[in-house]
Amino acid sequence: MRRSPRLQRDLAMTMTHAELLWMHAELAEHLTQAAIQKVYDGPERQHIFQVRRPGQTLLLLLDTSPQTSRAHFIAERPTSGGAHPAAFTMLMRKWIQGMVIREVTLKSDDRVLTLSGDRIHPDWEPAAAEDDAPQARPPRVPVSLVVEWLGQQTNMFVLGPAGEVLGFEVVDEVEGRALRRADIWSAPSPSAPSTHNRFVASPQQGGEEAGELWRSARAASWYARNLGAHASSQAMSTLAKRLKREHKRTKKRIKNVERDLERAIEAQLWKQWGELLQSGYGKIPRGARVARVPNYYEEGMPLVEIPLEPARSLQQNIDHYFKQYRRMHSARALIEERLLEAMEQAEALEHARARLEEATDLDEQALTAWTLELEQAKLIPRANSPRARRASSRKEARKPYRTFASLQGKTILVGRNASGNDEVSTHVARGRDMWLHAKDWAGSHVLLRLERGEEPKQADLLDAAMLAAHFSKGARDTLIDVTYTRAKHVRKPKGYPVGRVTVAGGSTLGVSRDEQRLEQLLESETE
Repeated sequence: MRRSPRLQRDLAMTMTHAELLWMHAELAEHLTQAAIQKVYDGPERQHIFQVRRPGQTLLLLLDTSPQTSRAHFIAERPTSGGAHPAAFTMLMRKWIQGMVIREVTLKSDDRVLTLSGDRIHPDWEPAAAEDDAPQARPPRVPVSLVVEWLGQQTNMFVLGPAGEVLGFEVVDEVEGRALRRADIWSAPSPSAPSTHNRFVASPQQGGEEAGELWRSARAASWYARNLGAHASSQAMSTLAKRLKREHKRTKKRIKNVERDLERAIEAQLWKQWGELLQSGYGKIPRGARVARVPNYYEEGMPLVEIPLEPARSLQQNIDHYFKQYRRMHSARALIEERLLEAMEQAEALEHARARLEEATDLDEQALTAWTLELEQAKLIPRANSPRARRASSRKEARKPYRTFASLQGKTILVGRNASGNDEVSTHVARGRDMWLHAKDWAGSHVLLRLERGEEPKQADLLDAAMLAAHFSKGARDTLIDVTYTRAKHVRKPKGYPVGRVTVAGGSTLGVSRDEQRLEQLLESETE
């Protein structure tokens, strides 16, 4: 979706340093010496503080969503973001609710706002005293609330008397710093502050206007006007990504189905090979990798070379070719139907992407309705479907392995890469699990999860072996041998390269690629 730099800038809904600096004057004036009475949850990381100063009750909004981060007073409290307050909200109610604000500061070189003050220690309880004894004054302790508006690393901290971190909204992931509870808070490395202020149309407009909280009123008005456009832009961007992802997936599926169709068309050749091999009884030694037999389908009956699987007898090779022929020949009509369906879906997705590219007047409501239509037409997966959740989870930090389920529901873990293989084999694996790997091929280490005392079922073992074969360099081979053993027999000697292990003993399972079964296994992925 192409947008002008000006529109992209205007749709950036986070307050700049210049805007926070402009707002700070109003915040400091009305918050200093005020008491925080209540802490409320709002939607999408919006925090509302009810503040009381002599003769006036105010509502302060601190928004820590990376997309709309801001700070200003508001006229009405928005609806709660959920039925139960978040854990961080409960922490603020313990330490920040009741605080008298003594100072409101904003760093001169970054978007870091601090509300500092003091409150009665939340764990203090009056001691029992004689009736005529003077009551002890409750101890007050210094506390602070720090808000860091740092893009995707936007965060909020509650600090104790010594500046120690009592809690945080999200785990600290700022580069060069990793604050945890009880650590002394330290400011993040400063960034170049922006001088852009969208709330002041010109330098001449910077003077005071009518109304005590005119700066907050102007900021709130700006957000009210632009949040709808921002939401529409976000919805459009999200839909564009979903359409692109599904179109890419469909094109990949078309290629896979086309390969299946080619194999189905070649099935007649496998039938011929099976028939021709029948003339080789007593002439082809066991263990041969190729058979040279007369091709009586061609004039002159020239010799034809037919590949053999050395581990099989001649009859087993013949049976294998006939089996491949019957399977692919009977599946050809289904394969052609799948190909037509995939091509129609790709065409519909291309049309939807072109329509979205040309759309200029779709608001968030219209986009939501259209998205629902696309989901109902099964052009894109539903937002809460397993496939959509997998796509979304890829944005987060990935585990070193992928998680699948056998057709009978057993968990199967597949290493993502060499380092992931090390993690799977040496840290994730339990001794009772079955460990699998494609024999003589580079590929993923695979675990079939088993309960204590459980023996692996043949069907589950075959599913795990099929995944081991698929996630290996020999994936396209007709038959792949897969080594399997209990994980307790797998070791990684010191000095071995990444992804290399040793296996004590082990058995071998021959796996023939089954496209339908493999597709079911791949669709079971949950992480």
